[in-house]
Amino acid sequence: MVRDAGLALALLAVCVLVNDPVTMVPKHTARLFGMAWPAGSWIWWGATLAAVAGVALRGRRPVPMLVLCVLSAAVHLALRVPVTIVDLATPVLLYTVAPRMACRGPVT
Repeated sequence: MVRDAGLALALLAVCVLVNDPVTMVPKHTARLFGMAWPAGSWIWWGATLAAVAGVALRGRRPVPMLVLCVLSAAVHLALRVPVTIVDLATPVLLYTVAPRMACRGPVT
């Protein structure tokens, strides 16, 4: 679990350093909601923290955390913010869930 938390914090740290969401997110959400509505940034950061939590808790409940990360990525895309490094949480969770689901057999 410590390794998962480290990966989650690394995703967030690299996103902040490389993508600079502090300036990028308000610029893109302002076009969608108008300059007087800063809640777009709060929504983006909330979805980002949900994705980070999903990666941190992926060892205990991988399928619900995959759903959480997919919803987080959907919120990011709905806000029309370009894809950032923190959006890699979804493929990380997919990589975690896929081997566990392969053992269950075909879905019919």
